[in-house]
Amino acid sequence: MEVLPFTIRNYFFSLFVKDAGKEVNYIRAPMTAVFLIDIIGNSVDCLRLLAPSQVLIGEPFSLTLRGQDRYGNISPELPRRLIFRMPSGRKEMTISADMKNLAGALEIPNFVIWEEGLFRIGVEDPDHGLSTESNPLRVLKKKSEQNLYWGLIHEHTEISDGVGSLDLYFTNLQYGSRLDFGATADHDHRWETSDEMWEMTREATRHYNEPGKFVTFLGYEWAEWRENGDGDRNVYYLDDDRPMYRSGDGEFDNPKKLFAALRKEKVLLIPHHTAYEGNFCDWKDHDPECERLVEIYSVWGNSEQAWTEGNPYPLRPLSWDSPEMIKAQGLDPGKIARQPCGEKEIGFVQHALTFGWRVGFTAGGDMHRSHPGDDVRRGYPPWDYKAGIVAVWAKELTREAIFKALYNRRCYATTSARLRLDYSLNGHPMGSEVYISDEPGLERARTIKVDVHGTSPIQLVELLRNNKVVYSIPGDKKKDVTFIWKDEAPFSTFSLKPTKWSKRPFIFYYVRVQQTDGEMAWASPIWVE
Repeated sequence: MEVLPFTIRNYFFSLFVKDAGKEVNYIRAPMTAVFLIDIIGNSVDCLRLLAPSQVLIGEPFSLTLRGQDRYGNISPELPRRLIFRMPSGRKEMTISADMKNLAGALEIPNFVIWEEGLFRIGVEDPDHGLSTESNPLRVLKKKSEQNLYWGLIHEHTEISDGVGSLDLYFTNLQYGSRLDFGATADHDHRWETSDEMWEMTREATRHYNEPGKFVTFLGYEWAEWRENGDGDRNVYYLDDDRPMYRSGDGEFDNPKKLFAALRKEKVLLIPHHTAYEGNFCDWKDHDPECERLVEIYSVWGNSEQAWTEGNPYPLRPLSWDSPEMIKAQGLDPGKIARQPCGEKEIGFVQHALTFGWRVGFTAGGDMHRSHPGDDVRRGYPPWDYKAGIVAVWAKELTREAIFKALYNRRCYATTSARLRLDYSLNGHPMGSEVYISDEPGLERARTIKVDVHGTSPIQLVELLRNNKVVYSIPGDKKKDVTFIWKDEAPFSTFSLKPTKWSKRPFIFYYVRVQQTDGEMAWASPIWVE
């Protein structure tokens, strides 16, 4: 018996009777038994250490350690002892079963750092010869007005066409992947998410929201699936107990009708897999008030630009979504090249930016496997991708502060790595709109400061202006890259013409990062008008 390579509780199996020498007809074959089974991780293949993004000097904090099998699942095996490399020296610990958290990862408390700075904590399992390093951790003297938080807000559960319960999903978010905020995005079709199921989602969202510890948002996917350019859009509310405006109801079956309904709500609307041939976005309909973001990456691939432009995560084709589809076409996953990929040219995010859309960048999962933020992959080679996550720079870990940061586009997207990325233009942070009328000097020159701290060595940091790379710097095998670049080209020599969504000439910049391990990040643009 074969199972999919990801852990899941209460997975449904059915047993059919097969006549000798005949293919199984699952519609007509007699079903002899049905049963539920827990699929658990295998032996430990690697370690993953997750740290908070910032703490105060002398403030105790915990670390989350995932012993992972070769597929990225949490392994049930426990190390006997661990050695941590701290700024103050080595710290050895004996590990016990009571350190396991609700998702099966190790939650190791009572770490303290007594000096200010940026650190990465190392860990070693000497008995298995495994070691790793945490994501960058900033130690501060006092509370900051801008803190870094991580989340995943696009994933499906068994409520629609995913697997795993709402409880499992939020538990994996908070404890398995140590994310700071999250949301579900189950489909709005009545035959998937009934009114009763939507009420279950609303209740779970209320239940798991705990300001200062873990933040949730109520969300769903508006998905008409007409492949006419409307695309899929995810809806996220600031408040609890809000309605679901369904794409299958005639009242809300196109983007303009949805925009009209959402004008009375505190809401964010995010198009996703915009260049995917399955259901692309052609950017013809837009509401600048609620559509402040676009999902640039997910397990479907990277919608930023074409694979011929250097995109290492091209959109996977419709035909590559299951082994059955691959087999039906007579294709060999081990031999086929990345061509033909599944991209729809009009849907590239770079088009939205030149059309005048003012949207920041998020990344999501859409894995349908209840593994938010894990290293588990979705898809089949060569298009097997991990879920992306989104980082926000916000004042505090509350629903209101995270929502405000997303609305203001103070966010960036990654392919899953928790690298630190920040940049500014003349002191204005990512996501800003700045005006020459307020700062006349912007006509002559603009100074951009970029700050990157990776989870592995940086391969390349690129600064793009109007979708073209204007400056790049190699990482030179370093994990930390900081630079200042001054754009002294006059604004009028390269500004884009007014569009339906930008009434005056404008330019935009954004930052793209590539690590040597293949992980990427995209910082939300800054616009000059």
